[in-house]
Amino acid sequence: SGSFGIFLKPMEESLNSTRAAASSAMSTFMGLSGIIGIIAGRLTDRYGPRVIIGIGAFLGGLGYLLMSQISSLWQLHLYFGVMAGASMGTCFTPIVATVSKWFTGKRVLAVGLTTIGIASGQMILPPIVAFFMIDQGWRSSFVLLAIVLWVTAVPAVILLRKKPSQNIAFSSGQ
Repeated sequence: SGSFGIFLKPMEESLNSTRAAASSAMSTFMGLSGIIGIIAGRLTDRYGPRVIIGIGAFLGGLGYLLMSQISSLWQLHLYFGVMAGASMGTCFTPIVATVSKWFTGKRVLAVGLTTIGIASGQMILPPIVAFFMIDQGWRSSFVLLAIVLWVTAVPAVILLRKKPSQNIAFSSGQ
């Protein structure tokens, strides 16, 4: 989602669209992400984070992969707004909820470090994608995003457990 602005102008030109029409896919992404986050939280309690985050990561990667093939505005809204938006909702909320369950001591610190990690990825990835896009174009860059999402998510999902063997408490340093 942090890279969307980089893609906006070339997609707008390629789709022969207005900036407002193309950028409205981000509104769909954000709105759906929030709604799905509520549902994903409930489903995570029932099925565990591995299943929900795994489904979300698969869906997001597929959405980015399909973005490389779009030829009309409705596809932008479906693949980015709906699929990638649902992916964000099924990943962010379950990750934060799971980390907060895992840590008993300094829980707020653990959640803070988790959100810093998520935000760092959204800060680091756009310049890399922009560099790649200069050389390879915007369509190939969406393929790269799909690969990055899947390559980073698969090991994380495999290692993810519903509950750690014991809750983790940070040392107070005393």
